[in-house]
Amino acid sequence: AAAPAPAAYAPPPPGPAYAPGTAPGYAYAAAPAAPRNRPPAFMPDPADVAANRGMAMISYMLLLIFLPLTQCKNSPYVRFHANRSLVTYVFCFGGGLLLFGIGALTVFVPTVGPILTLICGVLSWGMMMSVSVLCLIGMVQAWQGKARPLPILGGITFIKYMPARKE
Repeated sequence: AAAPAPAAYAPPPPGPAYAPGTAPGYAYAAAPAAPRNRPPAFMPDPADVAANRGMAMISYMLLLIFLPLTQCKNSPYVRFHANRSLVTYVFCFGGGLLLFGIGALTVFVPTVGPILTLICGVLSWGMMMSVSVLCLIGMVQAWQGKARPLPILGGITFIKYMPARKE
């Protein structure tokens, strides 16, 4: 017996129109998360930014980090970027030093020591590269007049840059 001939393709009949995201089987978008406890936003004075953006950029150069602080003592914008660069350098230098120490201590452990030393060396190199990237981003933002805190380290302050609130 011969097989029946396949039926021609016919599109399914139109169903009811649904608003985007409300069709059966689709979940609604999640509500936005509550804001985390972030440090207060720093809004620099536009005149301060225009006058001191070059010094704010210089604060990201490791050997010249304190030069802008001596030249622009009263500029909150320069002090903000000097604090941000100092926090970046301290965190990454401390992390690199810790990884170097762990690598140096584990080098003599048989079998796994050289592997751990290699891993610590690669992670330490990554920390140093992250300093370069973060400082380059900071220089660009300083030139653009932006004052955004670092994502994870934004709440750490070594150099006071915001004036005290008057209530």
